[in-house]
Amino acid sequence: MVFYGELNNKKMAKELPYFQFEPAEYLTKDISFCTLSAQGLFINICSYYWQRKCDLTKDQFLRRFNYEDEFIELQNEGIIDLIDNKIIIKFLDDQYFNATKKSRINSENGSKGGRPKKPKINQNETDSKGIREDKIIKEEIRENNILLKKEKKASVSKKKVELQLNLPEEFDNDKFKQKWIEWKEYKKLELKQSYKSTISEGKVMVKLYNDSKKDLNTACEMID
Repeated sequence: MVFYGELNNKKMAKELPYFQFEPAEYLTKDISFCTLSAQGLFINICSYYWQRKCDLTKDQFLRRFNYEDEFIELQNEGIIDLIDNKIIIKFLDDQYFNATKKSRINSENGSKGGRPKKPKINQNETDSKGIREDKIIKEEIRENNILLKKEKKASVSKKKVELQLNLPEEFDNDKFKQKWIEWKEYKKLELKQSYKSTISEGKVMVKLYNDSKKDLNTACEMID
């Protein structure tokens, strides 16, 4: 059974040798506020989790890396979850599902002699359908552009922005507030992320305050 498991892991390493890692997302998530030792342990957990097809228990991992305090820290911060002693890392589960789904589809097509053949269709019907689809796409693009312009106009029209945070004295002005709101909008619309609470948002702001050496202009440039 052990030998079979090792073969499976080797096959996994060849088919899915790496997972997607986004530095910007890593630096803005709660993991960046954990201790460096806990962050290092998390990278190792991710590696073993991916290597074992996202099927890893707490006991299995701690037998190899006996850092239970750091493991508990990651649990308490919500970086990893446990269900019946089984480790759950959602972003890797999502990647693994999408990757294996594509692999299964390719495998099924291969067993049927390649991709399924397209049925023959009337060329006139194809041209007519293509024209209709082009009109629909153009209309959707036009509506999306109108919506984006409205959202941008509404954002620019805000002369003063109130934040539900206790700002440091150096940052308590309209320039920084506007920059911060623009960053939150970008994070929400482009990165599909948002701060879980004012506490986590405050932690990020404190880090920005310290990294910029308490200089307003430097902080604004870092946000840009």
